[in-house]
Amino acid sequence: MNRRWTFAIGGVAIVTTAVVARHLLGERFEPGAILTLLRGARDSAWAVPAYLAIYFASTAMLMPAIAMHVAAGAVWGFGQGWLLAFLGANLASNAQFAIGRWVGPQRVKAWLLQRGLTGLVEELEQRGALTIMIVRQLPLPFVGVNVGAGASPVTWPQFVVGNAVGLLPSITIYTYFAATLADGVEGARTEALIRAVIAAVAAVGIGLFSRWLSRRRRAAGSQPTTPT
Repeated sequence: MNRRWTFAIGGVAIVTTAVVARHLLGERFEPGAILTLLRGARDSAWAVPAYLAIYFASTAMLMPAIAMHVAAGAVWGFGQGWLLAFLGANLASNAQFAIGRWVGPQRVKAWLLQRGLTGLVEELEQRGALTIMIVRQLPLPFVGVNVGAGASPVTWPQFVVGNAVGLLPSITIYTYFAATLADGVEGARTEALIRAVIAAVAAVGIGLFSRWLSRRRRAAGSQPTTPT
């Protein structure tokens, strides 16, 4: 079997597995069901491994990674929840990056282009860690960014650095948001609500700034250079 067929079969297997898993296990991977499961297992030895495994599986089935950040903050509070969310996000994203690199650049690139993610492909081809940092602030599918990066010219060290730094705002804001709401249920509701609103405003602000910066970089890159 030549390499082309290996990549094709591998890509079909990955997509098929995700679709089937989403169909059969969709209800178990809803944010509410995950939160209930983790809260019930919070003090058990397998709670953390379960969270890490669910992070990878749920994002592979196209659930937003933000839901897992919220779950970590709501279950473990801000400090421990932040650490678990950061660990889970980096492990899952690098594993999915590896899948993209294994499947092959051409196959994954074609898959992304068919779904209208042309801008993402161009950014990944032209820039490295900084592009990953910016893309992480945009409302793009978590697994799509990871697999797409793996199939792009971005090197693994560039992805590791850009991904880790780019994840910090989302993880910090949403674990803090969830932790403050959980605290509000137990007592200081007004203070918790104020902190949650601040976190929400910060999330919107970061997203808008990232979009503006990305558009500005594209506009600068598209301007013709003047010969000297």
